Amino acid sequence: MIIAPATAADARAIGIVHVLAWHETYRGIVPDDVLASLNPAARAERWHRVITTEGGVFVLRDGARLLGFAAAGPNRDDALPQQGEIYTLYLLGEAQRHGHGRRLMAAMAGNLRDREITSAALWVASANTAACRFYDHLGGTVIGARTEQRGTWTLPCVAYGWDDLAGLLRFSA
Repeated sequence: MIIAPATAADARAIGIVHVLAWHETYRGIVPDDVLASLNPAARAERWHRVITTEGGVFVLRDGARLLGFAAAGPNRDDALPQQGEIYTLYLLGEAQRHGHGRRLMAAMAGNLRDREITSAALWVASANTAACRFYDHLGGTVIGARTEQRGTWTLPCVAYGWDDLAGLLRFSA
């Protein structure tokens, strides 16, 4: 399996993986009607725009098949003091617990460092305990909490931060 920067041609597969990963990850956390309404084509359109205008998106491939993706860039959240932000990291269940998440985190940390961004943070659903354990294992520190209002439902979240991406790179290796 390889990790590589995403290209515009990956957007369709990323949209599909994004929706599948949400179904695998958030069943029981997010309302069923929200999961049922997810649209791979709409996600693909969004990811095409991100890939072609912002960059910082990486994919996990097994041959021609996409099994995961991740994205990072400058911090967009004034509530977090870190310079960078891990926007998203999703792996299909079959690709989890094989080190691919750590490799994707390392790719993002390296990309941020190449952009002279030396720290990063992310938000994760509090009920996503597997992801919280993963970020703990990578040396992340809980630096905040909030409840996001998403239409008619809410999602409690916690923020993890790394004040030095060199530390994240060490944990991800």
